[in-house]
Amino acid sequence: MRFAISCSKKPWVLQSYLNDITHSDNFDIRLLVTAVVHLARNPCSTTLVKRFFADKCATNTSFFISSNYSSVPCKNVIKAVNTATEIQHFDNINIGDAGSIFERKQMIIHQIKDSWSKYNLEKGVEGIKELSYKKKKTLSAKMRLPKDLIPLSYDIKVQPEIYGGDPTKFYFHGTVQMHIISLKPVRTITFHADNLEISNLTVYTNNEISSRVPILSTSIDKEKQMFNILLGTEIAANTSVTVKLNFRGDLKKQLSGLYLSSYYKRGKEVYLATTQFEPTSARKAFPCFDEPQMKAKFNVKIVRKKHYKSISNTNVKSKVELE
Repeated sequence: MRFAISCSKKPWVLQSYLNDITHSDNFDIRLLVTAVVHLARNPCSTTLVKRFFADKCATNTSFFISSNYSSVPCKNVIKAVNTATEIQHFDNINIGDAGSIFERKQMIIHQIKDSWSKYNLEKGVEGIKELSYKKKKTLSAKMRLPKDLIPLSYDIKVQPEIYGGDPTKFYFHGTVQMHIISLKPVRTITFHADNLEISNLTVYTNNEISSRVPILSTSIDKEKQMFNILLGTEIAANTSVTVKLNFRGDLKKQLSGLYLSSYYKRGKEVYLATTQFEPTSARKAFPCFDEPQMKAKFNVKIVRKKHYKSISNTNVKSKVELE
């Protein structure tokens, strides 16, 4: 019955419950301890418990001597204490400055401070984790490409230059045509490019080179690894758009994008260019819409010397020998 009353949401019921226990002719400290334990767990009575505990300690110093009661603030009431100011309030209770009562008070205050710090540190860590997750989620959204353009296919030609003797001078270059569609009117085209030089940029619509769209300016966001094209005219929704450009990048031993690797044959180091695009490293090899949900078809041409080999996870459509 008493436990049920301690679960009430009405402050006057909770106050009456506590008064009834403390002013009973058959006062029992164990009943009081039990009552405080239950009330401290009830969100509607946390303020009541804190005020009661502080007031009783100030007026009845025997509460500091009771070993049974001394465990309550550390395990239950302390969870209702949520500011350092409230801890100071307990510390300021005047019960004398000598003897066993004072020592008991100092011990309990010390327990309160330690328990409060530990309890709130745990809450703080969880809060920081939650805040960190929210920030990461927000940051992730900011790092995403706009959803106003969707890629349909790419025509890519890439040529690694790994034929000299100095690997620090190896590089790759090529061209790409991105065939995309506008989902709504756009004045800006944004795609991924990481540490790539971009040149000879052209934008046209409806697969017709004669339908060129004027380009006002371009910009690079290195932090987001994005390349932005500001157009001179607006492209209408549901329009086929082609972005054509040249690109160039350095071949490095970086294990991502299009990178430099090597092996030894008869004691001589042999170099090769290889790729690692997952999860977001295709942008290091060629400009593209480098997000998992923006899937598209790829037509890839690799230009190399005749005595080299090209290995892919798809079938070779054709080979052409160049002069």
